[in-house]
Amino acid sequence: MTSKQINDIIYTLLHGDSAVRAVVGDLIFPNVATQGMKSTKPYLVYHIGATKIDRAFVNSTVYYKIGIGAYAISYSRCNDLMEKVKNKLDRYRGDVNGTFVNSIYYEEEGDGLIEDPALHHRQAMFVLNVKL
Repeated sequence: MTSKQINDIIYTLLHGDSAVRAVVGDLIFPNVATQGMKSTKPYLVYHIGATKIDRAFVNSTVYYKIGIGAYAISYSRCNDLMEKVKNKLDRYRGDVNGTFVNSIYYEEEGDGLIEDPALHHRQAMFVLNVKL
């Protein structure tokens, strides 16, 4: 599975969720937000972290660590956005763009560091697993 396929899964799930989309619209970015995003609109940035392959069974399973950052001008709006992301992704199981996702589960979150003092940031980690 390519990183583009994993990016497409995350984007499709977040962009397709009406609660998330109501807050961020199309402002969902892989790895880095578009330059000049220091705006009043909330947005999301996601990235693929570590990858682990479990070959213990006939059908190998791949685990992808996914980081998702929520950015907003108020701390409460940032937290609200992250709750919407967690509601969509945590315990998700199903087909996305022709790929069956065995599960996505929420692992942890915390305040993120950001250089712009006008923005608040929450970072959450999820694990997505698919069969090879």
